[in-house]
Amino acid sequence: MNEMMKNEEINIGTVNNETISNEAASSKSVCSGPAYTDLLRERLDVVQQKIVAACAAAKRDPREVRLIAVTKTKSLEEIKPLLELEIYDWGENRCQEMLSKQAELTEFDLAAGPGKRAEIELREAASENSGRPGQTQANVVADNPINWHLIGSLQKNKVKYAVGKTCLIHSVDSLELLLAINARAAKLAQAGADAFCQPVLLEVNYSGETSKHGFAPTAIAEILSSLKPGDVSNIRIDGLMTVAPKDAAPAALIEIFNGVRNLRDHLNKSHPWSDTPELNKAVNLRELSMGMSHDYPLAIEAGATMIRLGTVLLGPRVIHPAE
Repeated sequence: MNEMMKNEEINIGTVNNETISNEAASSKSVCSGPAYTDLLRERLDVVQQKIVAACAAAKRDPREVRLIAVTKTKSLEEIKPLLELEIYDWGENRCQEMLSKQAELTEFDLAAGPGKRAEIELREAASENSGRPGQTQANVVADNPINWHLIGSLQKNKVKYAVGKTCLIHSVDSLELLLAINARAAKLAQAGADAFCQPVLLEVNYSGETSKHGFAPTAIAEILSSLKPGDVSNIRIDGLMTVAPKDAAPAALIEIFNGVRNLRDHLNKSHPWSDTPELNKAVNLRELSMGMSHDYPLAIEAGATMIRLGTVLLGPRVIHPAE
């Protein structure tokens, strides 16, 4: 069994109150169709109720919170029903998996409604009858509704695969990575007719765990103050991201989330970056990406604008036994 399989969790879920095994959980009969979509809808209803309750406790508008479905390790059969539920923000940990899913999604999958899907089916049938290739493998459509988020650690040698392929990179954890992203975005802008800008977040390791990536909280102001206009010519720093310890007590989680929000607010007020038009345009720390399946209500109460939910929405990850 490889390391990825060791790190995945066993999935024992339910459909219509019936327990399903690991093997069944990964089969198309369970992970597709009306029953599975209904299961996801039920989970989404619970999540939305908790979002509303957390926002009410913090006197916030629920529309301020963006739900990102963490689709990592999930098959397309498992995540395509998210489109029917109008969940269009999808989060992936690895560039390779994200690009693979982007390539496999068809125009039919991305169609906004049944009327358009019927139109696509008719066009494909006409193409088959005329001997011309159909459109089922189209992966770039004008009205692609999916916003792909890269939420996992990004290595410098993978930057070229991420920039331009994701609406937001959540995990910038070094100045070197930030500069590499800007350089790649600038290269894409030079190659295209329009200016290109890659939005990013700075990852903060607020808990100080050695196993976590991210800047130390005290390093963020130093990084921002060191930036020159040319360093941010083709990126936009939209805010901060953090990953809280999974086994932390509620009081510790509240301290972490409040700490990251206070850090964001302090940076916006103290304005450590140079007062130039380029930097003022590129740095706008409005977003807080924090909160996962086990702690998102606490993160929302602390001010999260983005929550990253996997297990509570799509169920635990599946271990496929080694053959």
